[in-house]
Amino acid sequence: MLGMPLYEFICNNDDCKTSEFSVSQTMDEEHKADCPRCGERAKRKIDSIAIAFKGKGFYSTDNRKD
Repeated sequence: MLGMPLYEFICNNDDCKTSEFSVSQTMDEEHKADCPRCGERAKRKIDSIAIAFKGKGFYSTDNRKD
């Protein structure tokens, strides 16, 4: 069986903004969590992902006319 996804959260409390934590939840669960430091409701942190395009046709130099 595969492990559950790990979601990152950041606390909404102004005094606890630096509090970031991770929670392992199933994909079916509602993605909500409480801060372990202050107990305040936390919001899910969304990060950007890296994309690498490989192969022909992805660069302007691939279709350049001579």
